[in-house]
Amino acid sequence: MSKFRFIVAAAAIAFCLGAGAEAQYLMMPDSTNNRVVLFDPLDGSVINESYFALTGGTPVHAMQVGDEIWVSEQVGDRVSRWDLTGNSLGAVTGGMDNIRGMGLINGRVYVTNAGTANGAPGNAVVMFDMSGGSLGFFSTSGTAPSPFGILGHQGGMLVSSSSGSDDIHRFDLNGASQGTFHNSGTLNFVEQMAHAANGNVLAATFSSPAGIYELDPSTGAIISSFTGSGARGVHQLGNGNIMWTNSSGAWVYDVNSLQSTLVYSGGGRYLDVLNLVPPGPSLRVTGQCPGTLTLTWSNAPPNRQLGILFAAALGNFTISSGPCAGTELGLGPQQLRLVNTIGTGPNGNGSVNGQAGTSACRRYLQLVIAEGSPCATSNMAQIP
Repeated sequence: MSKFRFIVAAAAIAFCLGAGAEAQYLMMPDSTNNRVVLFDPLDGSVINESYFALTGGTPVHAMQVGDEIWVSEQVGDRVSRWDLTGNSLGAVTGGMDNIRGMGLINGRVYVTNAGTANGAPGNAVVMFDMSGGSLGFFSTSGTAPSPFGILGHQGGMLVSSSSGSDDIHRFDLNGASQGTFHNSGTLNFVEQMAHAANGNVLAATFSSPAGIYELDPSTGAIISSFTGSGARGVHQLGNGNIMWTNSSGAWVYDVNSLQSTLVYSGGGRYLDVLNLVPPGPSLRVTGQCPGTLTLTWSNAPPNRQLGILFAAALGNFTISSGPCAGTELGLGPQQLRLVNTIGTGPNGNGSVNGQAGTSACRRYLQLVIAEGSPCATSNMAQIP
């Protein structure tokens, strides 16, 4: 395994397009019509209003787990599993009741739980490995009663709550309390959380004064907000606007006009990224940021020169000169740079690791391989 030097700047927006617009989407379970809906992560436009049908159970959160899609079912008391094209793979069952949002952090799946039926632990976060094996739970009683959402944050996690005591509480990855992130009379019934482009935390609040709140990532203090009736889900789009959801469907809030527009009608729930890697070079980033990252590539042309590119935002920058002139990237021009070059290896598979500081977190990487005209490119990968 080779090493690379990784020194970059600032934080970034949520996710990006891969090597072509068909590679990456925002997905949302529609709990009224029982289906998964796909949106364009750049502008929030509807790509597929019925990607695949769900089995009911009041789906709340569809989340990619490796090569599967896991869907939490609030009333079904289970997490249904699907392949990336919507074929059923069964479900994770038992020990859950009245579940809501989920999180995938460092290979562990965290599921919020509120009930006690089926041997469930009450107000808690239930944990699984990526194969569905139980890893136990930790209680959120007294810290995040009636937990609703999970967000990996600053090496730990934030857990939102629909009840008082703490609107959002900090935990380490083993479930030990790290104190209050935010608790006030302003936020009321917090559901999904997400990171904004600038690294701040976005929180969707269901009850009055309902809306989307932007919070300081360190102190949890309110920075800004906008009204969103019965808000459930939230995600910042590539163009800077905010997609949010409620029982009417999915909305896009224009940060310039300060107006929300309904773009999809149905039972809006949580928003998450679906990455469908097209045929060709594949890039995966694992590890912790800040900390050690490992970049792993596969299916690249063997024995070719590979360039690792970094940028602050997604886009469609076109290389203008050199051996890859005319190649369109999934990266934008903001802070676009070549991090390193390395050989793809004799079988087109390999990896490289290095250190990333806090300012590198949630930015983007993409591979460009000197093969063909235009050059081959990988999917986009977001730094954790």
